[in-house]
Amino acid sequence: SVYYIGRNAFADTGWYTAQPSGVVYAGKVLYAFKGGTPEAEYTVPDGTTGIAGGVFSKKNITSVQIPESVLAIGDEAFKECRALTEVMLPAYLQILGDSAFSGCTSLTTVTASEALSEIGTDVFKNCNNVTVYVFDEDCDISSSGFNIGKARLNLSGNLYGPQLTYSLQFGFSPSDTKTLPNGNSSFVRDAVIHYKPNSHWQLSFGQTKVKANRAHITSSQLLAFTGRSIVDSPFQQDRDFGLFAEFNTALAGESHIALKGSVTSGEGRDYGTTKKSGLNYNGRIEFYPMGKFTDKGEYSEADLVHEETPKLMIGGAFSHNDRALRLGGETGAISADGGHDLNQYYADLAFKYQGFALQADFMGRNTSKPVISDEQYIYKGYGYNTQVSYNFPCRKWTVAARFASLVPHEDVRYAVGYKQQYQTTAAATYHINGHKLKVQAEISHNHRAEALTAYNRWQCGMLLEVGL
Repeated sequence: SVYYIGRNAFADTGWYTAQPSGVVYAGKVLYAFKGGTPEAEYTVPDGTTGIAGGVFSKKNITSVQIPESVLAIGDEAFKECRALTEVMLPAYLQILGDSAFSGCTSLTTVTASEALSEIGTDVFKNCNNVTVYVFDEDCDISSSGFNIGKARLNLSGNLYGPQLTYSLQFGFSPSDTKTLPNGNSSFVRDAVIHYKPNSHWQLSFGQTKVKANRAHITSSQLLAFTGRSIVDSPFQQDRDFGLFAEFNTALAGESHIALKGSVTSGEGRDYGTTKKSGLNYNGRIEFYPMGKFTDKGEYSEADLVHEETPKLMIGGAFSHNDRALRLGGETGAISADGGHDLNQYYADLAFKYQGFALQADFMGRNTSKPVISDEQYIYKGYGYNTQVSYNFPCRKWTVAARFASLVPHEDVRYAVGYKQQYQTTAAATYHINGHKLKVQAEISHNHRAEALTAYNRWQCGMLLEVGL
């Protein structure tokens, strides 16, 4: 397939004239921004195989994320992008055209791979402060950095006695305050009122997490790893605004059951009103055959309390998002052709006993039209994750391992760019004060089978968690 297109190759052609305003693709090559400009922090969509000549020339971009699928960058593609400071070139990039980054006067760091076989002239002309790092294919560094992953403030209390309470959470990190596809932005994550008429029922109204899958209900502060597995992101249901209900009751012996449901807007947190979409209907059931966990331990991954007797939670959920406007329901970009019905399903379990913990998750999505255009698709398919951890008797150290896999449906396999993705992770945590103050380190290996471009990555991470 074609992945290199020169500058203005289709200018003044009938094909280009017929293209609508916005991002224009020629096959899988990013060709132009017609009648507009890219965002200052631009992410080239996964599956793109080429960036045509001149696409970003003289655009006011400050950063660009280029996926591993890109094989060619055309002549003058980023010429005179004077605000651009750093670029990570894809590990399998083969062609870098003439003057690709010339005149990028703020550019200081470029990382490239030895796979780059064709380099044009004057690529970095007038980039007087740039340093280029080149790594071989067997040991390349695809990205590195330090950041504040979370900076959050939680507030809760009684509004009118213990039956009527509230919960607020504010996020101040870049991931929490980024602009949504409709232009909205907010640092409010949770703003919800709870009403508990008795010990069995809780009714809630406002914005909070949709109770769908164990992995995402679990707070990021309570993980046994530095982050969730690759399976969570494509299928997660994030925070949303609406009505929530929970019912808990004891059954025979020590067993318990919990039912959780919600009717929400379907577009995610802080999205506002929509006219063309429906609602998201979600229901979840949890069964505890051996009694309830200590301190809601089903939703924390390491067994820091060392459960004295075995505890098990088996859960399942289903949701129907009616005419969802966003590609992931509560997450993702706005679909170019209107709303899509999304059906999502989940099954999971959690087990703990004397420092040992086991969690497993299965989740997936079905929709009738997953491929929207050459640039947009809905991730149709499924994924699974299994992980174990052990907290030593001193209760200061936890070691953990997990295996996760993503399997896109054949309808989207070409758009996604692979047949199956695997992730294997090992982690260690030192608990200074439980989950509130801890240091974590992990290493992961990621591999994609039958990928359009080879994908074989090692990833290392460290995390300092400080909870006040």
